[in-house]
Amino acid sequence: MISVVDKANSLMLNFYSKMSSPASCEHCFECDEKPCKIKTTVAKQCALIAVEEILAIMESDDKENLDCYWINSSKYRYWENVKKEITQL
Repeated sequence: MISVVDKANSLMLNFYSKMSSPASCEHCFECDEKPCKIKTTVAKQCALIAVEEILAIMESDDKENLDCYWINSSKYRYWENVKKEITQL
């Protein structure tokens, strides 16, 4: 399984690369030198939403099938750690 740090970075990069630059960044010198702050912020929010959805699905699965809890607990912790890592990026 991919490390938590690599997964967090991968999600951010995936969302970042799918976005075009916002109109407010078209003439921003700063965006020419490094990643666009607006796109980075939006990519982070998208990645967090995606991880929160994964966690919500895992939680609902556990409530419907109690046997599922022990199977998913390590995976659940993995995604919680990915979420924590994304918030720190």
